[in-house]
Parts: sequence; C-alpha cells; structure tokens
Amino acid sequence: MDNRGVLVTGGTGIVGARLLFDLASRGERVYALKRPQSDIQTVSNVFRFLQDDGQLFERIEWLEGDITEYFSLEDAFQYAKSVIHAAALVSFNRKDRTRIFKVNVKGTENVVNACLKSGVEVLGYVSSTAALGVKKEGDIDEETKWNTDRGASYYSISKHYAEREVWRGHSEGLDIAVVNPCIVVGPGNWNRSSGTLFKKVKEGLNYYTEGSNAFVAVEDVSAILLELLDRKVYGQRYLTIGENMSYKDFLQLVASEMKVNGAKKKAGKNLLKLAWLAESLRSTIMNDESRLTLDSLKSAVLKRSYSNQKITEELGFSFTPIVEAVERTAKYYRD
Repeated sequence: MDNRGVLVTGGTGIVGARLLFDLASRGERVYALKRPQSDIQTVSNVFRFLQDDGQLFERIEWLEGDITEYFSLEDAFQYAKSVIHAAALVSFNRKDRTRIFKVNVKGTENVVNACLKSGVEVLGYVSSTAALGVKKEGDIDEETKWNTDRGASYYSISKHYAEREVWRGHSEGLDIAVVNPCIVVGPGNWNRSSGTLFKKVKEGLNYYTEGSNAFVAVEDVSAILLELLDRKVYGQRYLTIGENMSYKDFLQLVASEMKVNGAKKKAGKNLLKLAWLAESLRSTIMNDESRLTLDSLKSAVLKRSYSNQKITEELGFSFTPIVEAVERTAKYYRD
C-alpha cells in the first residue's frame, strides 16, 4: 500500500500529541488511532499553542480503533509503515486494576501482534521508568532489573509486563525502539497525567511530600524517540530523564509559573495515612472514585533518582531545563 505512513496510538495524550505535531512538522504522512468517543480538541489546542495555524493539525488522518480490541486494529494497521505506541492508562487507583492491565498489557500485546501480522517495519514504544526495578542506593538506569511485583503499584506492574510484550515482539522479528520517560511535563489535558499537578497547584495545593522523582520535557521524549527511529537504533531501551528533583521543588516551581502561592506545609507519613483513611471512607459512603489512593501515597513519599547517562553519551542529547518546560506548560494552562 503506497499510502502507508506513521501510525501513532495515544495521540490525545501529552506525549502522543507532541509526537503528532513533530511528525507533521517533518512532512510525514501521519495516522492517529483514536477511540470513537475520544475528544481531539485538546490535540488541536496543543497544536495551536505550538504556533500551528491549523494546517499541520489538518494533516493528521484519524483512524478509529481500540487497542484493547485486536480486530479493530487490523484495518488501521494496513496504513502503517511504522507504529509509535504511546497509548496507556495512568492510574494509581486499585479499583482500576482490571482496566489498567487490559489497556496497558493486553493493549500492547494487541499492538505488537498487529504489527507482526501487518508487516509493520518498526515499532517505537513509549514505556515508563515505572517499568524498571528499584535500587536501594544510586541512580536507576537501563540495566536495573525488575525486582518483584510485591509492593509495586498496579500501574508499574502493568507497564513492566507491557514492555515485555514489546520485547517479545522483537524476539519474533519486529524492530523496536523503546524510551522510558519519567514524569513528562508538557501541554495537554490538565485532568490527566502531569496536567493534574498543574491543576491542583492552581486550585491551592497546601501540602507537599518528602518524595522525589525525575521529570522531562515532552519535546525531549518525542525528539529522542524520533531520533532513535531515524538512526535505526533498534533493540535497546533508553531512559529519558531531564532532571531529578524533589516534589517540593517541582511544586514550588509550578506555583511560581502559575502565579499562585506554593505549598508550604510538609505532609508526613502519619498525616498521609490519616488523609488516605478519611478519603477511603468518603469514597465508600459517596460511592465514587477515591482521589487519594494507597499506591499514590506510596509514590509520593518515595525518593527515587534516575540516570540519563546512556542517552547523553550515545546520542549526545542535551535535555531541556525543567524550569523552561514548566514555564511553557504553565503558560498553556494559564492561557
């Protein structure tokens, strides 16, 4: 089929929208998979924020499909010379366990199988640092082994086994390029992913936790994955880490750029446990989703740091300072 191009899943997410913009800017023929009920207005807003006059967005060819339903992928993947799989469900709510595994693991299995059957030449996969193991000391890197499912969040477990599906595809002859971003900072829907941090700060977040994590600008994740595909650097994974930073410092940075007062009170473990119990009781009585989960609390107090040595040495990549990424993202949400 001579009209084949790059097909992107998860195009309505932060990373997916940036990938669509960058691919369209390069003149690629771009297809984006979306579910029938998906709202693409946020993607249009992101394109407009990135100085698109509408012409680039109009170049995106939207195809309907659902990664959790294999047969819905077969027709769409006929148009794919290469596939970038960026779709994932991010949730730390244990009530979402079944859905998390269905989307992240089964969905990735379906994408890999559709690639193999449709003759897709290469699969670019947006994994996560959550798919890696942990270390008691030192920075986590590409060689850090998965330790155990015990104690890990359902989201982490799902991303680990999803990435294993990608490596399974590689063993069956599919060329792959894998990136493992940390917390991705960029414009999008502020009810999803890192956008929720900007929203909570804007609404008056009073407490910070003692944990730390790594952050990266969305444009860096997109640029690195596309460069790996351009250079045909296949069969490897690369951590995409901009900066390691405490949650306190990151939230203060967001508050400064959102023009609001930052969190000044530290939430210790006992206070967090009390808050979790209260929220669990509230959600049970009101029969709605808990806004504070045990997995999210565990994540908030963990102190983790990651290494970007491999990508900086092998590709010579220079990461965007997080202060710049936060500044641009805050401007998007403010405007």
